[in-house]
Formats: sequence, C-alpha cells, structure tokens
Amino acid sequence: DEKVDLPQDYVGRGAVRDQRVGVRLHEIGPRLSLELVKVQEGVCDGAVLFHAERTKTEEEAAEDAARRQARIDAKDARRKAQEQNVARKRAAKDEKAARRKRRRAGAGEGEGDGDGDG
Repeated sequence: DEKVDLPQDYVGRGAVRDQRVGVRLHEIGPRLSLELVKVQEGVCDGAVLFHAERTKTEEEAAEDAARRQARIDAKDARRKAQEQNVARKRAAKDEKAARRKRRRAGAGEGEGDGDGDG
C-alpha cells in the first residue's frame, strides 16, 4: 500500500484535505502498443492512402480507381432507374385514381336524380 496526502476533501470516505490516506493500485490489463496499418479515404469504401504491409504500383492503383468509379457509376444508374420506376408507378396510380373518380362521378349523376318517377 502507498500513502499519499489528499489534495482536496474526499466526500465519500470522510477524509479531509492534507490527511494521509492509503492507496491500493490494481493492474487492469496489459499495455497496448499500437501501430498504423491502413489509412483509407472515407469510411470502409474509399481509396487506400497508406498501407503498412502492401504497396501498389501505379497501374494497380489506376485499376482500383477505375473499378471504384465503375461501382459508383453502376450505383448511380441503379438509383436513376429506381427513380424512373417510382415515377412511372406513381403516375399509373394517379391515373387509376382519376379514372375511378370519373367513374364514380358519372355513376352518381345517372342514379340519384331525385325526380321520383321510379
């Protein structure tokens, strides 16, 4: 056990400033030594700016960039096609609702004219 002087009052144990108290130290785990392995642009999908274990030639880097750009272009094409499909379906739904509304309006005029001829 180590003995230290308190720099301020410790409310939880009733110890006051400048009182000598015992301190027990416990090891909570191993020390870590970290090293930089990879630096990547963006989050999990960008270009690799630095890699500790692998170096690429300019041709390999250009191929990766072309592959990444092709993936982005394909994603944009899928998004555009999806937007067109949504617009087409919305237009069809609106057309169907308009036809239904016209049909109901036309049926309502012919049936209930209220002259009582019966």
